[in-house]
Formats: sequence, C-alpha cells, structure tokens
Amino acid sequence: MVYEPDLPPAPPSTVLAAPGNGSVRLAWSPVREEDVRGYLVYYGNSPGNYHGTGSDRGPSPIDVGPLTELNLGGLNNGWLYYFAVVAYDDTDPPHRSGFSREVSARPSGALP
Repeated sequence: MVYEPDLPPAPPSTVLAAPGNGSVRLAWSPVREEDVRGYLVYYGNSPGNYHGTGSDRGPSPIDVGPLTELNLGGLNNGWLYYFAVVAYDDTDPPHRSGFSREVSARPSGALP
C-alpha cells in the first residue's frame, strides 16, 4: 500500500463578475473533485487585499457552501472591488485551495 496525502482541491478555473446597483454578481466554475464541499468568496478594495467589510453578506471571506454564484449587495457604487474564490474539501479541518484568478467590478447606480 502506498500512502497518498489528501491534497487541497484546485481553485475554480473561471470566475466572472458583473456589476449592479450597489452589488456585484459573481459566478465561477465548479471544481470537479469528489471531496469538494464548498467555496469561500474573498473581496476587498485593492488587488490581492481581501479584507472587505460592509457587504450584505458580512466581511470577507464569505462561505457560500456548495453554491457557484453569489450576488453580493451592500457595496458602494463607484468603488472598485476585487474578488477571488477558494474551494475547500471535506477534511477536518478543511483543506483550502489557492486563490482563483482575481476579478474586479465597479458597482454603479447608473446601470439599468
């Protein structure tokens, strides 16, 4: 028998961000690994700095469980926000993937 360590899952390969009025809708590709149990959404106001606060879902990171999309409200129109998603598995404590590719969006009240 050969010991094989349980490695962290891969991060989502695709993340999309669409701005709205005081919100950003995020969607990402699911990680196709058997033991993936959920995702953490990180957000903030500068690249690579995911210490965001003030959204209607609470401070960063936001645990969305097995969902692969999130509408994050309570954001300031005109501010540029940066986002990344991390997958986690079912170990105790969970292994976390690295960050997905970073995406950004600027909520605007002028959008239809």
